[in-house]
Amino acid sequence: MPIGKNNNLFFVAAYDLAYHQASPSMFDRLDNTLSFSLAYYPCRSVCIGPYVRPGARIYTTDTAFQNGRDDFNISEGLDVTWQPCKYLAISADISSQNDFSNTANVSYNVVSPGVSATGTYKF
Repeated sequence: MPIGKNNNLFFVAAYDLAYHQASPSMFDRLDNTLSFSLAYYPCRSVCIGPYVRPGARIYTTDTAFQNGRDDFNISEGLDVTWQPCKYLAISADISSQNDFSNTANVSYNVVSPGVSATGTYKF
């Protein structure tokens, strides 16, 4: 959704539901995440934006803990994406992950950079 009459600043909100199957299987989990961000396009191929993503993580097979394990996770950061053509995008971001668990000694806070390349094939 564009913010104001300036069409190069947008507000973006999304919901994501994902299942992660891991090895060992005690870390299988169901993620429910909301995502809120601003997207600023200084030019057509570059997008810069801060984001915040609160989410609930439910560990489906984590039997190491007596009452099961559920986490509240919040991620915030800044993302820069360059899309040189319709089918390719390269992104770099810095984010902070804060995970609060109902189980002692498994909560964590971490700051990490990231780089990704995304290809899209449309038909």
